[in-house]
Amino acid sequence: MSPLPKARVIATIYSCDCAKETPLGAGYFNLYGISEDQSVAGSSLYQKNISEAVRSVGPDGRLAVVLVPEPLNAHDKTAVRVDVLAEGRQLKAGYLPREDARKYFEVLSPLAESGMFGVTRARPFKGELGFRLYLRLESPDWCLPRSAPTGGDVVLVAERETVVTGVAQYQPALRRFHGRRKVVQKTFRLGIGPQPSGRHAGEVVIFVYAGDDLVGRLTIGKSMEYMAPVKLALACSLVPYAIGEISWTAEKGHEVSLLLPISKYRVEVTEYFYRDVSGKDALAGLSPVPEKSA
Repeated sequence: MSPLPKARVIATIYSCDCAKETPLGAGYFNLYGISEDQSVAGSSLYQKNISEAVRSVGPDGRLAVVLVPEPLNAHDKTAVRVDVLAEGRQLKAGYLPREDARKYFEVLSPLAESGMFGVTRARPFKGELGFRLYLRLESPDWCLPRSAPTGGDVVLVAERETVVTGVAQYQPALRRFHGRRKVVQKTFRLGIGPQPSGRHAGEVVIFVYAGDDLVGRLTIGKSMEYMAPVKLALACSLVPYAIGEISWTAEKGHEVSLLLPISKYRVEVTEYFYRDVSGKDALAGLSPVPEKSA
């Protein structure tokens, strides 16, 4: 008997009828998303599963959900199922609407064939007819976790906008990256060093770089908030990056903002960074490089 094709094996493991437990060998990676606008179809049929997941909701009031392509779905060959994770179990909660599913299927299906499934957060909303789910998910072109410019480095999870200060003196450098566009999305490198001036001069802050050019820094407060993950990455010989944008207005010139993790939802410092499509934590198993004694 010839072995089943890999896609068929995965589709069988994740069939509509057996989405009860997390199958052995499944791997998960973080999907990228900020807004919670993506609806879920058919959730009224799976209220028991959603209610069970809501009872084990995370500290941010959001559910962890898995997107599962279903190439063998009898009704739609590009269906993408939405499962909720509840105490180690993977429970069916509905589907992406058909038109949306077709686009996400193209991105997620090749990864699913290798046993990797995208995970994001969902906001449960309880109405008169039960729970509805809204996913934190960007467009198919942007939903995969952002890659650092250099392989093997790490990217902070993009959740909340944070303004970069001190950009006034770096306008020429920002102009080169920005060009004539009003907004440019970019991945910025982070480093640490002493505040150059002001009443906090000498205190350690996080500096922001576009390529090799310094373009600003985080405030003292924000630097303290994100110092631990940035220091850990640097100590492990990794370069930390953050997703952000350069914008321009006639009144203020060029400005920089970063999208950074919401700290109160993190328990471990490694949770500040994306897990890539290998499912691996980039910092797992790494130890900080000991500092050389003077």
